[in-house]
Amino acid sequence: QETSLQERERGDLLAWVSPLNFWTKQNDVFSRRHKGTGKWLLKHELFKQWLGGIEKTLWCPGIPGAGKTTLASVVINYLDGKFKGENVGIAYIYCAYREQTHTAANLIASLLKQLLQQVQHVSGNILDVYKHHRDKKTRPPLHEYSRLLASQVRHFSKIFIVIDALDECSEEEKIREQFMTEVRKLLPSVSLLVTSRDIPDMNPKFTGAARLEIRASDGDIRKYLGSRITTELAEFLERDETLQSNILTTIVEKAQGMFLLAQLHMDSLGRELNLRGLKEALRSLPKSLDETHEEAMKRIQSQDSKKVALAEQVLSWICYARRPMTVDEIRFALAVAPGDTDLNEESLIDGNLLVSACAGLVTIDRDSNVIRFVHPTTQRYFQGSRISRFPNSLKEIVSTCLTYLSFNRFAKGRCSTDQEMEARLCENPFLQYAAQYWGDHAREMSELDKTVQDLVMNFLAQDQNVSCCIQVIHLP
Repeated sequence: QETSLQERERGDLLAWVSPLNFWTKQNDVFSRRHKGTGKWLLKHELFKQWLGGIEKTLWCPGIPGAGKTTLASVVINYLDGKFKGENVGIAYIYCAYREQTHTAANLIASLLKQLLQQVQHVSGNILDVYKHHRDKKTRPPLHEYSRLLASQVRHFSKIFIVIDALDECSEEEKIREQFMTEVRKLLPSVSLLVTSRDIPDMNPKFTGAARLEIRASDGDIRKYLGSRITTELAEFLERDETLQSNILTTIVEKAQGMFLLAQLHMDSLGRELNLRGLKEALRSLPKSLDETHEEAMKRIQSQDSKKVALAEQVLSWICYARRPMTVDEIRFALAVAPGDTDLNEESLIDGNLLVSACAGLVTIDRDSNVIRFVHPTTQRYFQGSRISRFPNSLKEIVSTCLTYLSFNRFAKGRCSTDQEMEARLCENPFLQYAAQYWGDHAREMSELDKTVQDLVMNFLAQDQNVSCCIQVIHLP
């Protein structure tokens, strides 16, 4: 039995099924790709076999920075266009490092949600589960979501599922293993494409699957570089006719199939102020990602002291953040100074400055407005050295959170209506993060020094501020 729901009821049901939204990620990644790149994958014989159902699972491993996520977005966009108007289901997951909402249940639920969005009617068994859990204010366990997903799959003549960066999916509490176990249960009713790094952990998971290695083609890199060179280095090209050819040859050779390296190298050249400096930078481009990250850090350190301090603050916040943070969350966090009793809006920094100070190491997702490292390899690079590189950051983060939560503006206590709460969160972008995670950051500290202890006691002594914080923590 299937039921047609009113638009508002349908929206409520879909929001309940899963809190995850990968559409914004897809839209952002695909909009960033250079036009015309990625076609080699769509023309590959193995991809055609997967598309035609001859191969049910296509594993696409690749080196870090090869452009796997961009190619996943190209595949998703291609599928959407090719099967538009047909009874074909398309669902996808973008796995993310340290993303706490990416539980196995939420990931499976997201696949279910995406398939539900593609049909007009909702089956009775899904409505029954929804009403049962809605009334009890609970959520289904993993096995129940999997059962509903399996039943929804039967409504389509064909299903394509794309999972990007599976290696970034958390191994804590066996999330990755549980998720893939449930996805595999859908085979052979679905066609599955997975991208990941080519690491030992992944190989056993795809024994017997078709394998198509991802590597940025020299042609794609040249297209990308050519576009940037003509727009960003036009004044230098007029003075040296061989410059474009030299840049293309050098960067393609050093990129070694990594789009990320080509991007970072162009970022580096684009900062040069004269032709001599550009040629010297071209000759000394590093050969590996780690060397490139080190070069970026050297460029950061060469800025004036205030920009250096800003870059280090931004990098440390992104590095230690318990979840992805928006530009406004970090802007408001950085506006907090020791001893503040309320926000001074004159301390707010322009979002674009947060990015420019970090020498190409961070970027802003256009749709979600999340500020993040330019690539997961950059995240891992800083993750491995964050304690030595940013030794005081945890203390500063905890102190900032506690100072912010103690602000006079939160001394009114709890909000009495949803509208009041919505306005409070809108006016105070850092409130939700500070309330939810100050304790987690405090537990990461080896010991709380007297300054932090005093801030904790001061905050806990303010009943209304604590009440405000507790209310925010318990928001759905």
